[in-house]
Amino acid sequence: AEPTAPWLPWSVDFAGGDELVWAGGAGAAPRWLLFQQQARVKTAPEQSPRFLDTLTLPVTGTLAVAGSAAADHLFSAVQTAGPAPGLSRVKVLRHDALAAAGGAPFTARWIHDVGMPADGAPRVAASVDGTLVACAVHDTASALLRVDILDGRTGALLARRDLATGMLRRIALSADGGRLALVAGAELIVLDVQGRTVHRETLALATHALALSGDGGVLLLGAGGALRVMHAGPSGSGGRAY
Repeated sequence: AEPTAPWLPWSVDFAGGDELVWAGGAGAAPRWLLFQQQARVKTAPEQSPRFLDTLTLPVTGTLAVAGSAAADHLFSAVQTAGPAPGLSRVKVLRHDALAAAGGAPFTARWIHDVGMPADGAPRVAASVDGTLVACAVHDTASALLRVDILDGRTGALLARRDLATGMLRRIALSADGGRLALVAGAELIVLDVQGRTVHRETLALATHALALSGDGGVLLLGAGGALRVMHAGPSGSGGRAY
């Protein structure tokens, strides 16, 4: 965005097999933007978005995005006005670039309300095929972390967990959607697709450095100048089990 623009880039991800750039901008005039990838050159000229949505919701805070390989499964999690000062309602949305290319409005195909007013910024992640999307948000007053796992196609709620823990720092969803890892406060929490706890431990140091392999079988955690490699089930290759 230009320095004088009434919005700021907030979140960005690749989508559509890396042919698209999916972005969210927050500020006085929040927006969802979808760009077509240009030729792979070191510096691409500035371009206008292929599709733009400035109308779907009155966003009041964070606008985080998550892309998938399917151009019709573009996700975001946004903060909208809450019931009291300092609290927001969190919505998860799906946009569809294929329908927009066919002439449909580039607005949300479905909207899911996470249902818990909270003061924390939401995090969102999607499986590579877009069939699963996860959203998490933390509220300081209740010390609860809400995690919703949704059907990416319909927005139907598949699983919900409310976890007593600290501030949300990072989430990671495996490419197949089978494992969701979160760092909240100084805890590492791993859930399966049904929202069941697979692993939970207290960390020596809080961290934002978290990643999952495509099948969720390997988890990477960086903190305190060290990188931990954790394997699902029995430990192997010198890594710790989770």
